[in-house]
Amino acid sequence: MASNSSQLATASALVTLLTDHPELSTLTWTVDTAGVLHGQQTGAGSGLIVDQAARVLGGTPVHARIDRGTDRIGLAQLATVWRGVHVEVWASYATPEPRRPLGTVAVLTGGAR
Repeated sequence: MASNSSQLATASALVTLLTDHPELSTLTWTVDTAGVLHGQQTGAGSGLIVDQAARVLGGTPVHARIDRGTDRIGLAQLATVWRGVHVEVWASYATPEPRRPLGTVAVLTGGAR
């Protein structure tokens, strides 16, 4: 468990971060009991906010797509250290149906018979 001083230092770093980079305020930010700063975005965007965070905080973002039947979920994640503070940023979002090559037959469901 982190001390209150490390949580306060992390919270102070967050104030600096959002003052200098208000574009990152679209993330939901929390400080956990270990003093780690977490930023998250769910259900919106396309993960580009994680790329923006990486440009500010350093580190390399990772992007992935999970296919679950008809559901396609995009994930973006960044883990880095910024000004001595451990930071984890992630986003999840719906991804569009992959494009089909021209001339591909699509299977349609429903409708009258």
